[in-house]
Amino acid sequence: MVQSGKTKNVGIFLAIFTLILGINLGVFHSGFTLVSFAQETMEAQEAPVTEEAVNIEETVIAEETEEELDISLTAEYITYEKIEGEDLIIAQEGVELKYQDIEIKAEYLKINLTTHLLFASGEILFKQDKTETKCEELTYNWKTKKTILLRLKGELTGEGIKGKVYYQGEKMENFPETVEIAGGSVTTCELEEPHYHIAAKEMIIYPKDKIIARNISWYEGKTKIITLPYFLIFLDRKTQQPILPKIGQNSADGWFIKTNFNYYIDEKSYGTFYIDWLERKGIGTGVEHTWEIGNQDNPGEASLYLYQIKEKDSGKISLSGKVKYGQEFEDNVRTQVILDYSGMKAEGGALLSNSLKSQFTLDTQGEKYNLNISGKYNFSGKEMDDLSIDGNVTIKHNYTFSDKLNSALTLIYTDKNPASQEAADLELKPKWELKYKGEGYTLGLTTEKRFDLDGDNYTGDNVLRIIDRLPEFVFNKSAAAIGDTKITYDINASVAHFYESATEEDNWRGEYIINLKRPFNFGEYLTLTPSGIFRQDVYLSGEARYLVGGKIDLKADYNPYISSTLSYSYNKSVGPTPFNFDYITPLTNTVSGKLTLTPTEKIKLDLSTNYNFVTENFGNLVAKLEYKPKDNWKMDFSSSYNLNSMEWTKKINSTLDLQLSDDWRIRYRGVVDLDGFKLSNSVVGITRDLHCREITINYKQATKSFWVEFYIKAFPTEKITLGGQ
Repeated sequence: MVQSGKTKNVGIFLAIFTLILGINLGVFHSGFTLVSFAQETMEAQEAPVTEEAVNIEETVIAEETEEELDISLTAEYITYEKIEGEDLIIAQEGVELKYQDIEIKAEYLKINLTTHLLFASGEILFKQDKTETKCEELTYNWKTKKTILLRLKGELTGEGIKGKVYYQGEKMENFPETVEIAGGSVTTCELEEPHYHIAAKEMIIYPKDKIIARNISWYEGKTKIITLPYFLIFLDRKTQQPILPKIGQNSADGWFIKTNFNYYIDEKSYGTFYIDWLERKGIGTGVEHTWEIGNQDNPGEASLYLYQIKEKDSGKISLSGKVKYGQEFEDNVRTQVILDYSGMKAEGGALLSNSLKSQFTLDTQGEKYNLNISGKYNFSGKEMDDLSIDGNVTIKHNYTFSDKLNSALTLIYTDKNPASQEAADLELKPKWELKYKGEGYTLGLTTEKRFDLDGDNYTGDNVLRIIDRLPEFVFNKSAAAIGDTKITYDINASVAHFYESATEEDNWRGEYIINLKRPFNFGEYLTLTPSGIFRQDVYLSGEARYLVGGKIDLKADYNPYISSTLSYSYNKSVGPTPFNFDYITPLTNTVSGKLTLTPTEKIKLDLSTNYNFVTENFGNLVAKLEYKPKDNWKMDFSSSYNLNSMEWTKKINSTLDLQLSDDWRIRYRGVVDLDGFKLSNSVVGITRDLHCREITINYKQATKSFWVEFYIKAFPTEKITLGGQ
C-alpha cells in the first residue's frame, strides 16, 4: 500500500511537473500569452512558481482549437487548475489583460479555456474601442464576443457632444450592433452626485451613432422635473431633438409657446410632433419624421417635415414642408436631395402663393479624380401658366495627372424663365483649367466661353460680367532673391484672347507684371521696406498701357511701449484699354499711418488715419483702446474724428467681457453717445455658470426685450429660450 501510494504521488508529481514545464517552455499552444507570474509561494492548492519563472516574458498555453488567440495577461498571482474537466487559469491582484481591441484591469480574473469564458470581479476597468467602463463584475466570451457587465459606470462622446456623456446601470449587455443597459441613467455632469441626470428603465447605445432611452425621468438634483416615454441623444451630429417648450416673443409672432413631443418607432424611425401657439397668428401644428436608411456600408438618412398654421384674423392657411434625402454608396459616392415647399391658401381655398425650392448633389472621388454634380431649381407661381423658373446645374471634374500637373473642368448650365417672359434664358458656360507646378514657377492654361442657347429669344441678358477667355496662358514666377542681394522679385505674365460682351470687344492682350521688394534694417527698432511695381499691357488692336508705382513702408519699434507704421503708395497708369474689366485708376497717391501705444500689459491704444493726395481728403482718425484690467476681463472702445470737417462723432463703440467670478460673467456691446449721454444698440448678457449647464439673462435695447437662455454645455446648439428677442 505504501509503495502504491508512493507510486501514485510520484505520478501526480510528474504530471504536475510536466504541465508546469510545458507551460514555461511553450509546449502547449493555447494561443494566449501570460506575463509576470507571482513572486511568492502559492497556497497549498496553487502550483509553486519559481524565481526563474517570474523572469520569463512570455508563456504560451495550449488549447485544442484551430484558431489561435493572442491574450496578454499580467498579475501578482497566476495559477492553472483543472476542475470537473475544465481548464482554468486564475489571476489575482493587479490583473491586466489585453486581447484584440479590449483591455481589462481587475482584482480577480478567471479564464475558462474549455467554455471560452472570461470572468472578472472586484474593481474592474473595461476598455474597448476608446470607450471606458467601470464595473463590479464582467463576463466575456472570446468566441462570440458577448460581454455582460454588472453595476457599471462608463463614458462616451461624439460629434454632437461637447465633452462627454456619463452613463451607469445595473446591467450592460452587448449585441452585434448595440449595447443595452438595464436600470441606468445618463448625464453630462461628471460629479459623483451630478446636478442633473436622466434615469431610464432601459438604454440602448448605438456606438458612434445615438443613445435611445426608454421610460425616462429627468431629475434636477433629486427632484423629478419631467417624465417622457423616449429620449434620444445623437452622437454623430451637432443638433439634438428638442426637449422642452420654447416660450418667447418676436416682432412676427408676438408672444409664443412652441411645444414639441418626440416619438420613437424603432432605432431607425423617429420624429417630433409640433403644437405652437402664436399670439399674432394662431395655432400651428406640424410633424417631422426621420428614417435612417441603408446599412453600415451604405448609410443614409431621409426626413419629412410638414407644418401648417391658420391665421386667426384672416383665416389664411400657411403651409410649409421639406423633404431631405442623403446617402453614401460604394466607391466614395455621396448624394443628397432637398425639396423645400412654402405656400398660402385663402380661407375659401384659393391658392395665394406657391414656391418650391429644390437642390441636389452627387459627389464621387477616386484616387486621382473628383466629380461633383450639383443643381438648384426654384419654382414659384399660383398656376402653371404663370410659373417662374430659376435654376442651374453645375458639373465639376478635377483630375490629378501627377504631383505637378492637374486639370479642372467646370460646366455651368443656367435656366431662367420668369413668368413675365415668354422665352427662357438658357446658357451654358464651360471652363477648363490646366495647371503645372514647377520648381519656383507655375504655368496655367484656361479657356472659358458662354454659349447663349436661347439665341435672341430672351432679351433680358445681363452682359456686364460676361468675359470669354479663348484661351489664356499664364506664367507665375514665385518670389526669389536676385543673386546675393536682399532684393526679391516675382513675375506674373499672361497672353490671352478675350471677348467682352459689354463692349463687344474681341481682342488679344499680352501682359507682364514685375514686383520688387527690398527691406532695410536700421538698427534693432527701425525697418524700411521699399517695393516697386511695373506693369505693361499690349493689345493686338494697337493700344498699349503701362503702370509704374511703388510703396514705402516704415516701421519703427522705439521700445516695447511705442511702435508706429508709416506707408506711402504711388501708382500711375498711362495708356488706354479697349476693355472694361481690366480698367485701372490712372493715379493713386496715398499715405497712411498707425501709432500703437502699450504703456502696460493691460492697456493698448491704436491711432490710425490716411490722406489721399488725389482727392485731397483725409480719412477718419480712428482710435481703438483695449483695456485688460485683470485676467478674463477685456474692454474694447473705439471712436473716430473727421479730420476734414474737424468734428468728433462723439460716439464710442464699446465691448465689454467681464468674468466677475468663476460663476458670473457679464457681456456688453453697444454705442455710448456722449451728445446727451445716451446708450444705443446695446445688448447685455449676464451669465451664471452652473457647472455642467449655463443660464444667461439678455437685454436688447433696440427692441426693449428681455429673454433667458438655458442650455446644457454638452449640447450648446440646443438652448431653451424664455422671453422675447
